[in-house]
Amino acid sequence: MTRLWRVAKRRHPPFTGDGGLYVAGRWHERGVRIVYTAGTKALSVLEFLAHLTPGSMPAAATWWWLDLDASRTPVETVDTASLPARWKGVRHLQATRTLGTRWIREGRSPVLRVPSVHVPGEFNYLVNPLHTLAAPLLASAGGPEDFSIDRRIVAATWTAVSPRRRRRKGKRRGA
Repeated sequence: MTRLWRVAKRRHPPFTGDGGLYVAGRWHERGVRIVYTAGTKALSVLEFLAHLTPGSMPAAATWWWLDLDASRTPVETVDTASLPARWKGVRHLQATRTLGTRWIREGRSPVLRVPSVHVPGEFNYLVNPLHTLAAPLLASAGGPEDFSIDRRIVAATWTAVSPRRRRRKGKRRGA
């Protein structure tokens, strides 16, 4: 049994996949229902933080989980070796989006295990909520559990990545 984790904003149902109808993600094109989960609780936090706007604080959110029993719910796995060399970058987003969208539309399995962009060796699990074999997995849903994060982590993250233009030595604006 593998516990799959998700941090979701309180105002949205966590396992409908509705978000995919409005916004594209790394593994899907806009217009498909899909649920992103993580193989560890910590990875789910990184995924949540990665989607914050610089300078913002996390919205009210909650932990949710699914208990994946691979003997009842088939899981397809994406082999990292089959992906483009720099698949984690923006340049190859279309390759991963096409792969995930094709998986959803073909209905090959209820769960797709994909490599994490943030932590090598860890995995995210995409759930097709409309797949008939996803029912036992979705029925295992647990939560909500209050989610909070130390504001110092968010502040440090934005300090480290805030876009700042660096001037070359000896160059002044307008010179």
